[in-house]
Amino acid sequence: MYSLRICGITDDEGEPEDDDEEDDDDEEEDDDEEVDEEEVEEEEEEEEEEEEEEEESSGNKLSTPASAPRPPDVSSFLSFPSPDKLLKLGDKRAFLIEQQVDVTDGTKTAEAFLKIASVYKEENKDVKNAVLDSIDTLLKKAFATPSFQGYSFVSSLLVLLGLIKSEDKVKPVLVVPGHLHALEHVVRQDYFPKENVAVLEAFMSR
Repeated sequence: MYSLRICGITDDEGEPEDDDEEDDDDEEEDDDEEVDEEEVEEEEEEEEEEEEEEEESSGNKLSTPASAPRPPDVSSFLSFPSPDKLLKLGDKRAFLIEQQVDVTDGTKTAEAFLKIASVYKEENKDVKNAVLDSIDTLLKKAFATPSFQGYSFVSSLLVLLGLIKSEDKVKPVLVVPGHLHALEHVVRQDYFPKENVAVLEAFMSR
């Protein structure tokens, strides 16, 4: 009877050690599971971030329009004038041209005047109005500028039109009807000085 009780006690006393080992194993397994879960969560977060970045980049690509042809600018028009380019400058064409031209320089102003006038079309109302509006805006600013020399402007016009010779051997432009229509228009405007009108009329009547 006594020996059995000892065996029983021995068996009972040995069991907690097994429990401790099992608990340790369980804790290690739990730790491993927690680590695995954290790694999985991190991987999922990284995948989500990568997907978001891909969506953003693809969205940017989609939102970026295809390279459309640039509308003509003032420099392009003044270099190679055409009615179409003038109209495509939009409603602010007169202001844009005025800002582009150095109105303190009579020669540059005369050159710009003739380039604008060269695209004049009597039969095309839109082009006609665009030309006259642009010329009026340009010359109003020029004659209102204190440093602008009206005589220099008129002299340059006459040289470029081939009506007088220049010591600088300036090559005259090809005179087109638009030049004459534009001149007839500006000499009737209040901003154009009367003394300059008289000089132009004297040479144009020859």
